Amino acid sequence: MSYLGRSAKLSRKTQEKTSFLATAGQTSKTGLSYVATFVEVTVNGILLTDVTDYTATSGSSITFTVALELNDEVTVVALKTFALADHYNKTESDAAFEPIDSAYTKAEGDARYEPIDSAYTKAEADANLAALVDSAPAALDTLNELAAALGDDVNFSTTVNNSIALKAPIASPSFTGGIAVTGAISSTSNITATTGQIALTNGYGLQWGGTAIYRESATDRIRFDVAGVSNLALFSSTGINITGGINATGARSFFTAGSENFAVGVKYVSGGGALYFGADSSSATPNGGIYNSGGAQIIGFNNDRSVVVPAGNVGIGTSSPAAPLHVNNAGSSACRFYLQNTGNTAAGYTQIWSQNNDLAFNAGNTERMRIDSSGNVGIGATPSASTTDARTLRIGHTLNLASMGGNGNANSYEALSYNAYKTGGDTWKAVKASGSNDFRPSQYAQVYGRHFFRRAAANATVDGVITWTNVLETTATNDVKVATGNLVIGTAGKGIDFSADGNYANTTSELLEDYEEGAWTPTFVASGGTAPSSQTPVGRYTKIGDVVHITGQVVWSGAGSGGSTLRILLPFVGLSNARGGIAIGLQSGISHSAHHQLYLTVEQGSAIMYLIEAEANIPAHTHLTFNNVPSAGSRIFSFSGCYHTTA
Repeated sequence: MSYLGRSAKLSRKTQEKTSFLATAGQTSKTGLSYVATFVEVTVNGILLTDVTDYTATSGSSITFTVALELNDEVTVVALKTFALADHYNKTESDAAFEPIDSAYTKAEGDARYEPIDSAYTKAEADANLAALVDSAPAALDTLNELAAALGDDVNFSTTVNNSIALKAPIASPSFTGGIAVTGAISSTSNITATTGQIALTNGYGLQWGGTAIYRESATDRIRFDVAGVSNLALFSSTGINITGGINATGARSFFTAGSENFAVGVKYVSGGGALYFGADSSSATPNGGIYNSGGAQIIGFNNDRSVVVPAGNVGIGTSSPAAPLHVNNAGSSACRFYLQNTGNTAAGYTQIWSQNNDLAFNAGNTERMRIDSSGNVGIGATPSASTTDARTLRIGHTLNLASMGGNGNANSYEALSYNAYKTGGDTWKAVKASGSNDFRPSQYAQVYGRHFFRRAAANATVDGVITWTNVLETTATNDVKVATGNLVIGTAGKGIDFSADGNYANTTSELLEDYEEGAWTPTFVASGGTAPSSQTPVGRYTKIGDVVHITGQVVWSGAGSGGSTLRILLPFVGLSNARGGIAIGLQSGISHSAHHQLYLTVEQGSAIMYLIEAEANIPAHTHLTFNNVPSAGSRIFSFSGCYHTTA
């Protein structure tokens, strides 16, 4: 039952209020946030009763028992719960403290604690504290300051011992990190750095006797001195400077500079062959080379980084090259050339390689073409000879280009085949099953100047013998023969061009672009009136180019009446600037005036022909009407003729 007033639920809670105006017939409100049983709802100031007047259990929506009316003022108060601070109740307090009757008596207290006259005096306490500090410095005269000085480390003794254990001993020390020395180091034994390096400060170095190695900061160089003279200097910008030659007295070669007309070279002491890097011995051009004992250049190194072999053969993997470049990959059935640039990776090198007398070409790390030892070529597929009397180019799995016979043989011809391969003579077989038409074998062949387009029967089987049917061919007299099927013009306005023939002076076209034949319905029609009943029309036409030939007749029963301009419909529109005439055949049902002649004339620019009558030698004519189509006597009207159309 609803009532006015506030609920007792407000104790120990805060609240969050949501108000809204109801719509007509509204039964629920969503988008709320509350704790079930801790919510109050008022409608127009009247507090509703939970469960009876509304349901609020989901925590996000409220459902009203009775639908609200338009603009009811609804307020939803969500009461927020909270807990009281922790505290003792009376029972807990009594249990926590002893009862008053268990307190010490004065006598018990005096016996438990020393008498006051035995406590330290202030002077005694001050003297004891002074003895404890014992004139320690101010920064270390408290226990806290001492602990801070020890790093607050309760294991200070262990920490110090571990740190001392990491130090190198005076006798034969071993260092794992770098050593920085500002003075000289003198040692009667070896100084070894197992890892890292020995770094020398500018102007200092290593010295033994009259030999020294040190760094000069002024010229940024490393000097190697013997008896105070710099024999070798390493510059950061200009490279290596050598005073005197570099001699290998125990070997057969030496490096030198200055005494020969080259920058750096290697030659036999006895004056044999030579290797030059830089200018050769007879030219100032900064080229180099390898020379034989007679002074002839074997290999030249040009300044543009090119390498030249002036004469002879180059052998890789062979000591007796038989060609200008002879590569022998001994012990393997394959020999490869790799072509690499910045656009590919090791896995995608372009390759040219030979295997078992075949020549193969790889791109993208996949074989793309192969020429086998018999001369057959495969592109995207393994080349297949198919037969010994043909050379085949195979592209993919189903396309083959074969050259067969030759030298005037009866079966010599070239053929481009789809899903077919040659097995000998003129026998062909299917590469794969054709299904209905998906892989139906087909072929273009050229035989002694004649051309053939062929197809095989559908449903070819793998390795099944193919029987070819010529679809289109050229004859020995240069005619084109459609062996089976029709010649279809696939684009409107295209056809057979006769422009190679002679023509009339005012010819506008020599293209035969259309042919058709069919039926149409030639019935009597007029403007107004009543058409004759039960018309039975028959009409046939043939259209060649823009000329239409028609033949037709109309048979009827029942008379017509009234109307004007009696006419018969045509299959195509006539010319817009000329009328044509159609011959009348058997006519036994159209009435006309005595001494008048009947005519059928094609109306210009229209698909109709009018029935008119005219007297001879009189320049006038009259259009017939349905009144001229009586029902008495025989009732038949036939006609035939030609006219030009714009269609």
